[in-house]
Amino acid sequence: MKRILYLKNSNFIKDFLYLAIPISLQYFINSSLSMIDTIMVGNLGDVAVASVGLAGHITFILIVLLFGINSGASIFMSQYWGKKDIISIRKILGISLILNIFTAFIFFIICMLIPEKIFGFFSKDITVIQTGSGFLRIICVEYIMLAIINTYAMALRCIKKIKFATTVSIMAVISNIREIWIP
Repeated sequence: MKRILYLKNSNFIKDFLYLAIPISLQYFINSSLSMIDTIMVGNLGDVAVASVGLAGHITFILIVLLFGINSGASIFMSQYWGKKDIISIRKILGISLILNIFTAFIFFIICMLIPEKIFGFFSKDITVIQTGSGFLRIICVEYIMLAIINTYAMALRCIKKIKFATTVSIMAVISNIREIWIP
């Protein structure tokens, strides 16, 4: 019965939608970046598409790990935001930032040094492994920035400043899409 009362509470619905819609949009946008990369290389052939797809899998594994760290941190940040304890929010942000950068750095090192071995887990095609390894060496440079951006986006969501993070995600997609149509 208590659950139904939440549905009748217009303030709750308004607050829920205020948070849920931009967060959903941001996750949709972030997940579409890999799809846009695949569209960009679609004219280059099957090997290029397979290489980008497999590199996207590796990036997705990193994103899942970052999401796990951020999810734990966001629980604490949200609680501290409710208490208006800004000092504790900054401490949790710092800890999650260090953990995420460390995780991304490990991925960066592995992807720079042994991308062929990583691609070997996903494919036996030598051409895909060679092409994908080159692509992975290029995109792994963004992993540390990805960790920083995801950490700050999570922190902004916890303190109800979600429009900025969503705007940054939209700008990233527009920048990526622009590469498709503007030579």
